[in-house]
Amino acid sequence: MNLYRLLYVIKKEFTSLRRDFVRLRLLIVSPVIQLVLFGYAATNDVRNVPVAVCDLNMTQESRALVSEIGASRYFRVVHSVLTRARSATCC
Repeated sequence: MNLYRLLYVIKKEFTSLRRDFVRLRLLIVSPVIQLVLFGYAATNDVRNVPVAVCDLNMTQESRALVSEIGASRYFRVVHSVLTRARSATCC
């Protein structure tokens, strides 16, 4: 498409928008409404991730750390391992 034709079409559309106030208002208001609604609806917050804990130290500090992980709203301790094993679920 010729650049002059494109500029003419753009100018014609802006002229018609200036005449039609309802369409101009719809063109401005609807993206703002969508931005507000989708901003609250879509979140990237990860919650309740199942976690297996391998606590070989069993000191007061490590147990406090495990309890803090379990008390968090982001993680859920589903399995605790007390011995070191050669499997994919531990260490």
